Amino acid sequence: MNGPALRPAARRAPVVADDPGERREFCADLQEAGYDPVAFESCDGAMAWLDEETPAVAVVRMGGDPLCAELLNELEARGAEMVVNGEPAAASGC
Repeated sequence: MNGPALRPAARRAPVVADDPGERREFCADLQEAGYDPVAFESCDGAMAWLDEETPAVAVVRMGGDPLCAELLNELEARGAEMVVNGEPAAASGC
């Protein structure tokens, strides 16, 4: 086939950060890496999203929200790669 090369399907990735600038930055980084980011300003919104989706990766930049621990546990259980507060999270560290 001589047509244009097809881009691989984008993969959905939640970005959870209470700071709008950080959310935009993380979303831009994920888009450049070929992901389809979905932004949330709180962990409860991301938890509701998980009712319908299972992401390959997730970025969580939140502190003090008890639902974030639940979100991280759920993401870990589903095998998602995570960046938590700016650092890659090993499965054993969540």
